[in-house]
Amino acid sequence: MRRTAISRAVLRWASALLFCCCAAAQQQDVFLIKALGCRQGDNFLTGFRVQGREGVYTSLHGVVGCRDLSAELDEQKPIERLLLSQSDVRNDVAVLTSPDIGPAVELRASTATTWPPRTPIVVWGHPRGIDLIDTDGRLKAVPTSPLKSLIDPSSRADYARRRSPDPQTTVLRLEAPLIPGHSGSPVMDAETGQVIAVVDGGLAEGSEIAWAM
Repeated sequence: MRRTAISRAVLRWASALLFCCCAAAQQQDVFLIKALGCRQGDNFLTGFRVQGREGVYTSLHGVVGCRDLSAELDEQKPIERLLLSQSDVRNDVAVLTSPDIGPAVELRASTATTWPPRTPIVVWGHPRGIDLIDTDGRLKAVPTSPLKSLIDPSSRADYARRRSPDPQTTVLRLEAPLIPGHSGSPVMDAETGQVIAVVDGGLAEGSEIAWAM
């Protein structure tokens, strides 16, 4: 009995250590994106890279029409003069590229296309442009819905005008305390550590209701 208890304790310790190591490695793939000289002022949001894909993924609405784009990772030298090389207008996703962006260290994109209700998630981001932090949450009881069912009726005309994201597109519904600066953050399955979506927006601050693409 004592030997079994010790074995279980060792397994829990090993699992916790592995989780911490993976989390530390994942942080090396999440950037603070600075978008300066934009139409409505400067923007600070989050971006990330994943294995097997080029560039840094982020939210299109935070970088489109901006004069200067750069990415910062910990205390490393900022990567400047990023190019907006790809954009998915319907889903409000952008890919920023530069020869100075190396391959991903740990983050992987999930190959799944559906997830169970209330799946636990983790979001790594730079809320309000501050230091990188992780935020726990979960998917809603009904994980997906058209975006138009989530946005305020007074905002629908603006979404329809700019068409990014398309109000008709299907989004992943999140329960997590996300705030400005989380846009572009990777949404990860808490169990697998794989990226399942990109944070895009949310309702009133403090409501803990947001969506991802």
